[in-house]
Amino acid sequence: MRTVAQCPLAASGCRLALAALALVACSTDEALGPAQPLHPLPAQPIARPQVAFVSDRDGPEYVYVANVDGSAVGRLALGRSPAWSWDGEKIAYVRNGIHVMNADGSDQMQLTADGGTPAWSPDGRIAFAGTGTEGIFESIFVMNGDGTNVTKLIDADFPVVPDDSQEDFPRGLWDPTWSPDGQTIAFMRAGLGTDGLYLANADGSGLRRFAEGYGLGSPAFSPDGSTVAFSYVFQLLPPLVPLSTNCHEPAFAAIATASTNATDPSQFQAWCGSELYVPQGADWSHDGTRLVFSEYSTVRDAWDSYPTRRRIYVLLLSDGSWHQLAPEAVAPAHPIYDDSEPAWAPIAR
Repeated sequence: MRTVAQCPLAASGCRLALAALALVACSTDEALGPAQPLHPLPAQPIARPQVAFVSDRDGPEYVYVANVDGSAVGRLALGRSPAWSWDGEKIAYVRNGIHVMNADGSDQMQLTADGGTPAWSPDGRIAFAGTGTEGIFESIFVMNGDGTNVTKLIDADFPVVPDDSQEDFPRGLWDPTWSPDGQTIAFMRAGLGTDGLYLANADGSGLRRFAEGYGLGSPAFSPDGSTVAFSYVFQLLPPLVPLSTNCHEPAFAAIATASTNATDPSQFQAWCGSELYVPQGADWSHDGTRLVFSEYSTVRDAWDSYPTRRRIYVLLLSDGSWHQLAPEAVAPAHPIYDDSEPAWAPIAR
């Protein structure tokens, strides 16, 4: 549902945790300028559910939507990090702060002056990563869907190991996401010895590290709340997730899935077919049978910082097969462009 802004450090494909710490300073949002007229949605029938994603195919980064079969691609608004409300009627996104709009791009409204990686709760609130004195995302906030009642939920300086709170090292929090019952929130944390995916109660209590490691990102709960998916780079450290028959050379990153009750990485599952190069930002289909994600189109793109050629793909969990979802752009403004940050609408209307 949410991914880290593509800064030069993160664009190598590693999605390193420390890249998130510099997220605000190198965000592309500041350079987008005034909002431009909306690009009309295509004339083809618009089905439900839809997938939202970010692309610079038309120049700057816009939020787009497409049907889950890849048809009816339409441009909605300047920005990135789209997140669907649980009724599928609204999309939160980032452009110089948190904005919301209707699912067709109408009624765009700015809610905050800064912040990133928004996520809707089932009861209509929005969690987001907020900046601190160091200009990095160092807290998770929650607010009403209209931007009122902003409340700090979690600070990055919470201790997870003895004397952890005394370490003189920047910390960052980002990518909050809610469980379907609204009782649990997952998020990412960066910091010396504390990198990983964390879970907490909806009020910020009960913090625990669910998956430890450098290079994790983008947690997402399955529709029934039983499983968490997240991005995982295993080229950088010994495999957190045991490699299975799904993973072959030259793969060096995966989408991992794990039961929320898992107590050991041996219980995790890795998905990284033989030709997947750094899959990122996985999100679940509304029925829990598929994962949508972005990844580099060739291994060369995965290793090179620029240019990149990320595209949106869908993985069928029953057999591990996958295919490209959003089709290639016709006459794009950038011959080499990226499609990224896919978010699957949680409901079929």
